[in-house]
Amino acid sequence: MTRRLAALLLVFALSTGLLPRSAHAISRFYFDMAGGLSWIKGPNTFFSSEVPSNIGIGTLFLLGFGANVFPMPSPFYIQFGYQARMSNGSQGTMSYSIIGNYLTVRFELQRYFLTTGASLFTLKRNLPGSGLTGYSKASGAIGIMVEAGYIWPITPAVDIMAAAGGQIYTTGGVMGPRPIYDLAMLMRFYIGAPRSFGKTRSYYGQDGDFDGWRYPYGWPKK
Repeated sequence: MTRRLAALLLVFALSTGLLPRSAHAISRFYFDMAGGLSWIKGPNTFFSSEVPSNIGIGTLFLLGFGANVFPMPSPFYIQFGYQARMSNGSQGTMSYSIIGNYLTVRFELQRYFLTTGASLFTLKRNLPGSGLTGYSKASGAIGIMVEAGYIWPITPAVDIMAAAGGQIYTTGGVMGPRPIYDLAMLMRFYIGAPRSFGKTRSYYGQDGDFDGWRYPYGWPKK
């Protein structure tokens, strides 16, 4: 019954044009990394009462991994994963940083995606100068993250993704930061993609063409 339903959904996708000629997500597991800009606003209840309400634009770093619920070629994917998001900012000689550890759910429809997540374990740092030491746990802090973006398939193993999103934290019922704005460029790497890609295209009777860019500045192969 499950196979019959999957076959019917595949036929529907092909008949309606939803399924690309060669789907880009052809491996169950992946990891991604990103860099970008972050703007921390209204954080004074999170760090201390002396912190300014707007810290200013700083850097964003992201590292995560996940798994596709539907590994076969499909116009729609659901992915469960984990993200560590480091948001940084500064004001004068003081440096402020927040690391949220998010459990995430990502929804993908063709080239578009929406990610949401929750963090129950957060680290913070507010010390003079930047650095990777001096972090402490933000006790009682709960974070919510939402991001949306666009996907450029490069090869069967690599995607480039552009994303914009935000984070909101609450500590003891008090909101702050509210919010953290994020802009990021991500690189996503599929684990075992070339082997999975070969098996997938053979199973569905596809040729060797891949519907993606071979190089970042190339043209999509039709």
